[in-house]
Amino acid sequence: VLPLADHFLAKYRRETNKNVKGFERDAMRALTNRRWRGEVRELENVVERAIIFCDGDMIRLDDLPESFRRDADDDAPPAATLEEAIRRVERDYILRALEDAEGDKDAAAKALGLGLSTLYRKIKELGVDA
Repeated sequence: VLPLADHFLAKYRRETNKNVKGFERDAMRALTNRRWRGEVRELENVVERAIIFCDGDMIRLDDLPESFRRDADDDAPPAATLEEAIRRVERDYILRALEDAEGDKDAAAKALGLGLSTLYRKIKELGVDA
């Protein structure tokens, strides 16, 4: 993962004319711990987005999508109830679908098998930053 991430870093560093030198340790750990399922395009999109949001010379964990920050939070308490656990899973699915659809709510709703109005309602109910 890291050699590919470095390749995409070099590519988008040139395209954006940003002087981003590399990844901080937490960001590298988040990238390597992610289950990519062979999705090189997803990795490329994540690196491109991180360079765009990066305001320093190193990509930090905060420059990665929210799901990476949640995954890196090993201290998160377990769900207290079944309802809370279901809400967390539902929120994660919606966030992942939105990331995969690059923020296109219509495409995310279709991928999730939901109507667009249902997706908007769930985004509001679950406090999804979209």
